[in-house]
Amino acid sequence: MSALFVAARLPSRALIRVSGPDWRSFLQGLLTQDVETLQPGEMRYGALLTPQGKLLYDLFLAAEGEDGLVDVAAEHRDALIARLTIYRLRAKVTIAPDEAAVTALWTTDPDAEAPAGWLRDPRLSALGWRSWTATPPAGAELAD
Repeated sequence: MSALFVAARLPSRALIRVSGPDWRSFLQGLLTQDVETLQPGEMRYGALLTPQGKLLYDLFLAAEGEDGLVDVAAEHRDALIARLTIYRLRAKVTIAPDEAAVTALWTTDPDAEAPAGWLRDPRLSALGWRSWTATPPAGAELAD
């Protein structure tokens, strides 16, 4: 039996593209994840904290080509861009909104492999995959 996939756009999520030669070292010092070891095709769940250790924003982070992509709640995207820009100082990075749509994909088969272009949700495998570039697999049901 082939796996049934269900895909849904996530309008409550938005992307920030962090590019430039210093993007990894810049985010390494700010986020709760090890950005330096982030590999293409991998997504990590992390956060930006206040200097006192209080949670400001939870987010997903992925490497895409020479850039980093931050997936954050849409209502917080502009505030997170402003916060990152404050910390930029002399780092050679560009921080900008990315207008690609975030899409989630789930399956009825817990052993299903990730379709090409989809990144596994690092929190729990039952949460499926996310993508902002791939189209859902053929035959996937599109949910609202």
